[in-house]
This record gives sequence, C-alpha cells and structure tokens, in this order.
Amino acid sequence: MAIFTENRTEWFMTELACCANSVCIVPVAVEQQFTSNERVCSILNITEVESICVSRKTIGLILDLKSQDKLKHIKKLVMFDRMDDIHTTLASQCGLELFSFNDLVSEGFRIHAVEKEEPNADTLLILGVTSGTTGEPKIAMLTHINFISGQASHEFFGFCFTEHDVYLSYVPITHVYEQILHISAVMFSFSIGYSSGDTTKLV
Repeated sequence: MAIFTENRTEWFMTELACCANSVCIVPVAVEQQFTSNERVCSILNITEVESICVSRKTIGLILDLKSQDKLKHIKKLVMFDRMDDIHTTLASQCGLELFSFNDLVSEGFRIHAVEKEEPNADTLLILGVTSGTTGEPKIAMLTHINFISGQASHEFFGFCFTEHDVYLSYVPITHVYEQILHISAVMFSFSIGYSSGDTTKLV
C-alpha cells in the first residue's frame, strides 16, 4: 500500500491498519524538493504497488500519470478527502477504482471480525526510499523489529514520554525518525498534532 499525502491522521491510521494485517507500506514524499513525476513513477513502478492513498493535493498527479500510462501497476486509489464527481469520472477513465477512506473505515467496523494476518518481528513494515543526497535514491527494506528497536533511543537520550505529552508532527512522515516518533505515540499514549505545512503558523 503506497501513501502519497501530507502528514495527517489518516496517514497513520492507514499505517496502523496495514501493520495489523502484515501489509507493507510504501511512503511517497509530497515535499517539493523530493517530488517529481519521474521520482513518483520510479517509486511506484519499482515497488509494483497496486493501491495508493491520495489527498486533494496529490490525486491530480496520480490521475495524470496514469492517463499517460506511466504507472503500470496502480489499480486502486483511496481518497483521504471528500471526493468530487470529477475525481470519480477521471479515475474511471484511467481504469482505476476510487474508494473513500471514510467509507472503508465504516466498512471495517461492520466486518471487524475478519481474520487478520498478524506480523512477526521480521515482517516488512516499510519499503522506504532514500532522499538521494549521496547518489541515486535507494529502496530500504525496514521490518517491524527495526522500528521497535528505534524505541530504545528515547530512554538512552533521556526522554521520558507520558500520556500528557503532545508531539507536533512537522517532519515528513516518510522519514524514518518521524515514523519512530509516531510509533512512540502509540506506545506511550501521547498526542500527535499535525502541522498545516505553513511555517508562519507554527508559533
């Protein structure tokens, strides 16, 4: 399952659902310095992912690339935001199935008893793509134990998280350290606040 959106609650909810079912995540950065048509195509085609989560900010690029036959494997879109008729029409013209995130969550509550394929320590969690600062971007295979091991660093550096803490998620969630902090939020029950992306509103 690829996720191509800004940091938001639905991003992490999708990741947790995938974790519970041994589904591997392919994060795709939306930040301008890491996003180009060629890079998005490369990530999605190399990983051969068939489903991708999008937002209003990113659905246009995916529909455009699919209409040009540049995305060989994508078959399903999951829309985090409210869908417009134009999204449904364009997706259909490209041969894509378009699903509403909220509808899928509601359906999940209805059939919650479905059997899950639970992960083990060595199950792949993320196929991460490096930023390419030292050469061509590379794909890193990261397992559940990799991220669990990352939790040991907090105590080593003197952090003591509690349920009273609030964490501002500003670094792109495609980054490994941001992933580790999100998992910390689950482990220590502290809150996450998502940045709008506008640095002038941080204070």
